[in-house]
Amino acid sequence: MADVAGTAPHQQTTLDDIARRIARMEANLIDLFEHVGLTPRRPPTPRLPPTPLQLQDKQPGTFP
Repeated sequence: MADVAGTAPHQQTTLDDIARRIARMEANLIDLFEHVGLTPRRPPTPRLPPTPLQLQDKQPGTFP
C-alpha cells in the first residue's frame, strides 16, 4: 500500500490511517461550509417502489 501524507516513509499505510484522514477531510469540509454560511446538501430522497400499474407498463429489459 502506498504511503499517506503524515506517515513516516518506512511505515505502511493502514486502513485506520486512511479512515483518520478521511474523517479529518470531512471535518474540514464541514468547517468550510459553516464558515461561508452554507449547509451541506441533504442526501438524496430514496425512491419509492414502483406501483403495480408501473410494473405492468414496464417493458422487459428496462429499468423502472
